[in-house]
Amino acid sequence: MNPLLYALYQLLKVIVRLALRIFYPSKKYIHAERLRFDYPAILVSNHPNTLLDPLTVAAKTQKLVFFLANAGLFKSAFGNWFFNTFFCIPVTRPQDTNGQKKVSNEDSFARANDHLTSGGVLYIAPEGTSEMERRLRPLKTGTARIALSTEKKNDYKLGMAIIPVGLTYYRPRICGSRQIVNVGQPIFPQQYAEAYEADPIQAARTLTADLENEMRTLLIDTKDKTEDQRLRLLES
Repeated sequence: MNPLLYALYQLLKVIVRLALRIFYPSKKYIHAERLRFDYPAILVSNHPNTLLDPLTVAAKTQKLVFFLANAGLFKSAFGNWFFNTFFCIPVTRPQDTNGQKKVSNEDSFARANDHLTSGGVLYIAPEGTSEMERRLRPLKTGTARIALSTEKKNDYKLGMAIIPVGLTYYRPRICGSRQIVNVGQPIFPQQYAEAYEADPIQAARTLTADLENEMRTLLIDTKDKTEDQRLRLLES
C-alpha cells in the first residue's frame, strides 16, 4: 500500500475517534478486544446511522479496513476516483437499478476476494440499506457468498472470520447522546466448507441465518416502529 495513503488513513482514524468521542461522550464498548485480530476478516454491523456505522466500527479496529459501498457513490468522475482511492469497493443493489437491468457484482466480489485473500479486512452492512430504527432487518446473503467463495478459492485454509457488531444509538442525531458498540464472537466460514461444496446457495443462506441470529443478541432489536417509539419514551 502507498505509505502516504496509509499515513492519511491513520490520521483520519484519529480524527474520527475524537469526533465520535465528542458526539457520543457516553460511548460504551463491549468486547472491544475482539476487534484486535491477526487474520483476514469481514466486519458486519446493523446500519441505522448511515456513514457513522462503518466509521464507528473501523475507528476501533486495529487493522486497516476497506468498505463495500453503494455503487451510486462512484458515478461521478470525482466520486469514482475518491472512493476507489480511499479503500472502497462498489456494489450495486437491486433497488439502485429500478428493476431495469440484472444486477451483477462479479467484479466487486472478485476485488473483495482478492482483498481478503491478501489478509485484508472488509466492512459490510448486510442489511443493504440504512434505516433510523432500532431493529435488525433481514440480512442479504452477499456477505456469506463473499466469505464462502473466498475460502473456497483458498482451499478453505485461509482462516478468515466474519465479526458481527451490534450498534445501539439512543439519540443518534443529537450531540452528547449515548452509543453502545457490542462486538460478537467471530464466525469462521471454513466451518461451512462441506455444506458449501454440497449446495453453495443453501450454505450461504445457512451462514447468513447464523450471522443474523448472532447479531440479534448484540443490539436492541424492537419488533416495529411502535415498540421502538415506546422504548424511547421510557428512556427519555
